[in-house]
Formats: sequence, C-alpha cells, structure tokens
Amino acid sequence: MTNRTQRLKDRLFANPREISLERALLYTASHKQTEGEPVMIRRAKATAWVLDHVQISIRDDELIAGNRTIKPRAGIMSPEMDPYWLLKELDQFPTRPQDRFNISEEDKRIYREVLFPYWENRSMKDFINAQMTDEVKAAVSTQIFSVNQTDKGQGHIIIDYPRLLENGLAALVAEMKAVSQRHPQNNFYQAVLILLEASQRHILR
Repeated sequence: MTNRTQRLKDRLFANPREISLERALLYTASHKQTEGEPVMIRRAKATAWVLDHVQISIRDDELIAGNRTIKPRAGIMSPEMDPYWLLKELDQFPTRPQDRFNISEEDKRIYREVLFPYWENRSMKDFINAQMTDEVKAAVSTQIFSVNQTDKGQGHIIIDYPRLLENGLAALVAEMKAVSQRHPQNNFYQAVLILLEASQRHILR
C-alpha cells in the first residue's frame, strides 16, 4: 500500500459509518414530479435528478473522484425498492449485531414522515408482492422457500468500459440521439439518453 492510499484508508476509517438520506430525498422529489409517465422514464429522470443535485466531494489524495454521498463513510437508502424493512430496522441500525450505521433522530423523523409515507404501496416490493400467486405466497410463508431480489436491483452487469473510454460520452450520446429519433416510442432508448446526458452534466460539476 502506498503512502497515498494509506492516508485515504486512515481518513476513511477515522469516520463512523452512518446513513445518508440525500439520495433518497432527491430521488423521491423527482418521482413526485413525474406521476403518470412511463416507469422507465421516471426512473431515468429520478437518477438524473440525483446526479444533477447531489453534493460533490473530491477529497485530498483522491485520483479517482466520485461517491454516492458527501459523507466519507455512509450508506444510502433506497426506499423505492423496499421501504418496509428500512422502517422496521430504523431504530436498530446503530445497535444491531452486524453492519451498524449511525442515524440521527432528525433523519429517522424524515424517513417516517416523508419517505416512508410516499413509497408505501408504490415500491418495487409492493409490485412484486402483487404479482405473486397465493401458492407462491403460501410457500414463502413456510420460510423454506424464498423469492430473492424483491427489495433491490442486483446490478450484475459488465459495462463496456473500453468502448466508453475509446469513444467518450459525447459519441454515445450522439449515437443514442440518432437511435431515439428512429424509435421515438421506445422508452428504453429515451431513458438511456436521459442518463447519458445526466452523466455528462455530473462530470462537469
């Protein structure tokens, strides 16, 4: 380990682990503004809103900048996936046996009064539960069977970094604009374009 990376590690572990609500609040704020739009577009716009408004931190000794939160050692919440387990463990985060995170009383209040009421009955968990048959629900209730990934997107993807680094974001944006114009009703292409352009703006910040 170099002196630089040792300093980065020391600074990181000098901070307690804590919860950040910034991303959840930004994502929710966007979602409230896009009622009635296609789900794929809403998610793209919400992620773009986060990239446009999240606080930026570039710390001493960092050669690769970027993080999910300005707090040095924080976890983020994604209530749009499953708000229920977060509510259940809200008071236990600082004291549970594993993966402890500090969370302020004010953030607990915001989660209970702002985030949870909005995402209750709107989350991915609710959508999945509504699709399950009675037979599947009965099997799950035995705790012998389980349905995985009902509270998050796994994110097991392989990004084509060589293509990105060789051509740059501008080339990808131009390509996606052309594809989107040929297929204006395709929500996936529209969502990709929204996110590519948001990534450009975020880098410039």
